[in-house]
Amino acid sequence: MQTIYKSLVNRIPFDNKLAITALGSESFYLLHTIYYGTTTVSDKILMDITGYGMSKHRKYKKDLMDKGYLLINQVGRAQYEYTVGGLNE
Repeated sequence: MQTIYKSLVNRIPFDNKLAITALGSESFYLLHTIYYGTTTVSDKILMDITGYGMSKHRKYKKDLMDKGYLLINQVGRAQYEYTVGGLNE
């Protein structure tokens, strides 16, 4: 049985034009999927929505974290808190 890691999402407004220039189209799509999705997400649900495989999903999620659009904090054994948006704008 696979553990599903659910995450709460906190949203910070960001400039779409700056984000699309800083990120590739795939990373930007993942950003929008997380930002405009429900208040709880999981990697499995995000991969189902975007159609990305595990390696691409991790690559684009890392890109969002490296460029300051996604911050992930572990708040429980299998719970995370996502802060998504313009963290460095």
